[in-house]
Amino acid sequence: MNVRRIVGLLLLMAIVFLSVMTTPALADIGLTATRSISVADAEPEDTFTVTVELECSGPSTDHLVSMQTTETLPSGWIFAEMDNAGYGTPTPIGDSYTWQAVAQEMYPEDTVTYVYNITIPSGEESGAKSITGEANAFSFDAEIIVGGAVSGDSSITVMGSASSGNADISDEPSSSNSSSTSTSTFTTESISEGNVEVNEEGSSIDSIIGKGSAEELPNSDVSEADVQHPDSETKLPVFDLMLAVVGLLMSVYLCKRY
Repeated sequence: MNVRRIVGLLLLMAIVFLSVMTTPALADIGLTATRSISVADAEPEDTFTVTVELECSGPSTDHLVSMQTTETLPSGWIFAEMDNAGYGTPTPIGDSYTWQAVAQEMYPEDTVTYVYNITIPSGEESGAKSITGEANAFSFDAEIIVGGAVSGDSSITVMGSASSGNADISDEPSSSNSSSTSTSTFTTESISEGNVEVNEEGSSIDSIIGKGSAEELPNSDVSEADVQHPDSETKLPVFDLMLAVVGLLMSVYLCKRY
């Protein structure tokens, strides 16, 4: 009976000891990640810079290994690495990029900074877009994983679409062409209407002359005196010609006689 109690007490002490040994380690060391973005808003085809800083925190004598940082961009955005802090080129998986430390270690107050550029693709829809990320590491002594989501800047506002701007520009010539077409159509219609009016007036005049009347022309200031009869136009030249012939014959006759 005493042996069982002794064994139970020893097991309980061992559990308490292990708990006491591991609990400080959980709070002693940590990893924080902060992101900063160079702009708050941008347009399609613009390029801006993103900086992610890792910091090992806590007063512990422990240190971190196997640091891993993943950044996930909006779909289709173009990634270009600028500075990997010696941790190697990130591994792309879809729209996510992961830096993985192999031999590097981080001690409390150590920092690691990643820098990369992003280019917004043309045709991107306007609105707020988000960049998400996560950073974690393994505590060497405590043998636990620490870290979490990347804090700081995460949102970019896309102001407009490049394609829409180009569409607006291309619409201007169309508007000009439309205006030119409208002007040409108006001019043609005006000329056509003018021709119709002239033709109508000409027909009215012809009908008036044919009837030989001195009726007043509609919408016109032509008086009766200005209207010439066809008979007068044809008789006057014939009468003059007859007088000329008679005069010529008289002249010939007189010359022969005298």
